[in-house]
Amino acid sequence: MTLGNRLRNLREDADLRQSDIAKEVNVLQASISNYELDLNAPDLDILVKLANLYNVNIDYLLGNTDNKLSWKDFEKILIINGEKLSGTEIIDKLNVLDNQEKEYIIGLIFRLAAYHNKNKD
Repeated sequence: MTLGNRLRNLREDADLRQSDIAKEVNVLQASISNYELDLNAPDLDILVKLANLYNVNIDYLLGNTDNKLSWKDFEKILIINGEKLSGTEIIDKLNVLDNQEKEYIIGLIFRLAAYHNKNKD
């Protein structure tokens, strides 16, 4: 999926018009149209504004990942057993485990999430 496709999908998912986005990032509506049609690419400043507006990371916009999670969300602090941890700190803790331990922990997370989603209704 191209940058333009991702920008258009994000805008449509947010139920916004190109003119709404243009106003938010301070460009012409025609510029937003050109970005979405892959005729032009936004400069870095506009790319950052678009990522922030849609609450996604720039790598997602550029097609380097399908993970939309913004770094702001990733770095939110979780309090686990009284200890404050960010997403980065959790990954650092996982990285000290061997592969079998990692697989066990990730499997447990998936099972708990599936259980939670099943019992949410």
